[in-house]
Amino acid sequence: MKNRSDIKILFSDKAYTDCLKALKGLDEASLTRDEVRIKSYSYQRLQRFEEAMNGWNILISRDGYDAEAYAERGVCKFHLSFKSSMEDFDKAVELEPENAYRYACRAFIKDKLGNLDGAYDDYSKSLELDPENQVTHNNMGMLQEKMGYNQRSQLHFSQADALAGLEDAVAKDMPEILTEDSLKKQTSVWTEVKRMISSTSEFKRFIRDLKSLFRKPKV
Repeated sequence: MKNRSDIKILFSDKAYTDCLKALKGLDEASLTRDEVRIKSYSYQRLQRFEEAMNGWNILISRDGYDAEAYAERGVCKFHLSFKSSMEDFDKAVELEPENAYRYACRAFIKDKLGNLDGAYDDYSKSLELDPENQVTHNNMGMLQEKMGYNQRSQLHFSQADALAGLEDAVAKDMPEILTEDSLKKQTSVWTEVKRMISSTSEFKRFIRDLKSLFRKPKV
């Protein structure tokens, strides 16, 4: 380990075990906020949820207004079947009431816990705040199918497909979009596209972290 910046490189390369080994060589009390986050996320990627939760506890003790820490601790509690998991998602929403991602995450958990009406309300609020989020439209469509709203669900699936196509097109054309002249002309449009892709990417990560809980065990 040459320096602490290598920890971020290991994490970005998804070398989570090596990342944790590197962090283990540092004094726990000296870890920065980012390093504690990296440690917690690494444990989550490895499905070591109790250890991940300890990290989020540390961050919450340092800053009681850290919405991300509450939400991620809620993910860990959900995997560990803690009844208080929803309290953490509620706190995250309370701290960031204009963050569409917070509602979408809570909706996903409510759906898995059988609270379909609550999930519907949260997905609706999330789409009100971020109407161009592909993943949220897709999840709202699946929820509405469960609730028997088949026609409504198809509208959300169509919207999700359209937004997925737009995201692919933006990624393909990015070198042209990022010229100085085009940026001057399309600043507001590009800002919205970046916001859409960013929130979609974040929610995809959240769902990917939860999927393992519902995988059927191999025989």
